[in-house]
Amino acid sequence: MEQSLVVPCRPILKYLASLVGSYCLLVVFVSRVPSISHHFTDLVTTGAAFALSNLGFVAEVYSQATHVGYAEIHFNSTVYRVNEDCTGLSLVLLVAAAIVAIPAPLRIRIWGVVLMSFLAAFIGCMRIVVLGCVAEYQADLFHLFHTYLMEVATVGAMLWIFTGWGNFTSPYRRLSAS
Repeated sequence: MEQSLVVPCRPILKYLASLVGSYCLLVVFVSRVPSISHHFTDLVTTGAAFALSNLGFVAEVYSQATHVGYAEIHFNSTVYRVNEDCTGLSLVLLVAAAIVAIPAPLRIRIWGVVLMSFLAAFIGCMRIVVLGCVAEYQADLFHLFHTYLMEVATVGAMLWIFTGWGNFTSPYRRLSAS
């Protein structure tokens, strides 16, 4: 009797292939259409400036520099150059790919990506607000916050989003498994 060489596709391998494929497609798409990155950077920068203004700071956005890859916030005594790395766009793409890869109806996945994008933009705004306050009151700690603490906080927030999405879609995964 001849044994089959076909290995059954395990759900985790399917998920990983879908995740990697989706992420690569999103990265290529965003690199081919730079206006997406520019608009996201403008959105996050404008939101951060609005929040800083509501906290009593003087914050103005100069987004005309966005076409060269960043927007500027003139904030009291500091000038920020905010680029797509500051906004967390790469993590947005990774979480979007992870959301698309989890089995759920297409309608639910689309809503997940849209809601996650807004939540990620809010997290990017709050990151810039925290860094603005640190730069204004404890400038000597800015590098520590910018390079380490806020990176960890951003990754943690994105993991929180993804975990919430996984919990939300668990009924759909159980239905597709049976």
